[in-house]
Amino acid sequence: MRKFFFIGIKGAGMSALANILKSQGEEVTGSDILEHVFTERKLRENGIEIKPFSKHNFEEPYDTIICGNAFRADNNEEVAYLEKMGIGYQHYYDFLAEMTQGYTSVAVSGTHGKTTTTGLLSEVFSDEGVACLIGDGTGYSAENPDYFLFEACEYKRHFLAYQPTYLIITNIEFDHPDYFADTDDVIDAFTSAAKQTQKTVVAFGDDLNIKEVRLRAIDIPFITFGFGKEHDYIICNYEKTASGITFSLETNNQKLGPFSLPFYGMHMLINSVATLVIANLESLDLESSVERLSKFKGVDRRFNITLSEKYTFIDDYAHHPTEIIATLNAARQKFEGQKIIAVFQPHTFSRTKALEDEFAESLASSDVIYITDIFASAREEESSLIPTALLDKTKGAQHLEITNVEQLLIHENAVIIFMGAGNIQKYMHKVMELVKK
Repeated sequence: MRKFFFIGIKGAGMSALANILKSQGEEVTGSDILEHVFTERKLRENGIEIKPFSKHNFEEPYDTIICGNAFRADNNEEVAYLEKMGIGYQHYYDFLAEMTQGYTSVAVSGTHGKTTTTGLLSEVFSDEGVACLIGDGTGYSAENPDYFLFEACEYKRHFLAYQPTYLIITNIEFDHPDYFADTDDVIDAFTSAAKQTQKTVVAFGDDLNIKEVRLRAIDIPFITFGFGKEHDYIICNYEKTASGITFSLETNNQKLGPFSLPFYGMHMLINSVATLVIANLESLDLESSVERLSKFKGVDRRFNITLSEKYTFIDDYAHHPTEIIATLNAARQKFEGQKIIAVFQPHTFSRTKALEDEFAESLASSDVIYITDIFASAREEESSLIPTALLDKTKGAQHLEITNVEQLLIHENAVIIFMGAGNIQKYMHKVMELVKK
C-alpha cells in the first residue's frame, strides 16, 4: 500500500483520481479549503480524510504528493513549503498521464460534454473492467481493469500530457479567455492533442472547428459522426419527445437502430453517439450498450432534477453560453409548457467579460432571468463581484443575492434552473430550505 497526498483534493479531477487510488487499495489523504464543495461527499463516503491547507501536513512522509493545477508556491503554503524543503511533487495531469499508460484508454475532450460523456462510457463499459475518472468527482477502478476512461481538459493545454488510445472530441469553441488568445488558438491545442492519439480520434464531424482540426491533423485517423452523409457514422431519423430521444445510425451501408434513450437535448444525442461509436470500435454489442445507456442516472451537477409540491429545481454546471442554451432547450423539451426561470452565476471575470453578449443572448429564452454575483477564480482580482455590464445587456435580468433568494418562491409551478460552475448550489439549497419550512 502506497501513501498519497493530494493538494487541492476537492477539485473535480483531483477528487476523482483520489477515489480511484482509494478503490485500488492505496492510502489517500488530501487538503483543501474549508468551504463545502460538491465533490467532497464521495471523498468522505470513501473514508478519505480532508485536511485544511497547512505545511504541517507534511510532518509525515508520503510516497507521492499530487498537486492540483491551480496551486503554486506563490498562492499555496503547502507548495511553497515543499519547494523550500526540496520535497518532490507531481502535477495532476502528469500523474494521470503516467497512470493511464498500459490500458486501452479513452480520453474525452471538448469544450462541453466531457463529464457526461465520460459518465456514459463508464455505464457502457461497466462489465468490461474499467478504471474511470469523471469530472463530477466520481472515480473508481476494477481490480484488474482493461480500460481507462478519463476526461482530458484543454485548459492551458494540460491534455497534451496524455497519449490515449482513443480521443473523443465532442465540440470545440472559444473558452478560457484567460489563457487562449482566440478560437484559432483553441483549435491549435486540439490539433496537437489529436496528433498524440495512438489509434483513432472520434469526433462530432458537423462541428466547424473540429473540421478544421481534421484538416490540420490530416495524417491522423479520424472517425466522425454527424448528420451529413460524409461521416463514418450518420445520425438519421432523429426525434425528440417529452420522454427522450430516438435515432438510428448508418455505417458501412449498415443501418443500426432505431435506438431510444431517456435523454434531453441535442448535446445528449452527440454525447450518446460518441459513446456508441467507441463501443462499436471495441466490438461491444450495440443493443446491450444502448440498454446500459438507458439506465444512466446522470452525473453530479448535470441537469440534476429535484421535485417538490410546487416547484421543479434543476442544478446544472452550465457556465458557457452554449451550455446554457443546451440546458434551457433540454428543460423546454422535458417540461413542455412550463415557465422556465433561469438563475445564472457567472464564472470568472475573464469569461464573463469576454462572452458578455453571448451570455445575454443565451439567457434570453428564459421566461424570467436572475443573475448572481460573479464567482471569481483564485487567479483573478477585481473590485466588484456584481456583473453590472451583463445585467445591463440581458433584457429583464434581475440581480439576485444570497440574502434575498426568497423572491424565487413567487414562481410556483415553474422550473427553476440554477446554472454555474461555482457555488450556485448554495442558492438552490437555501431556496429548498425555505420551501421545506
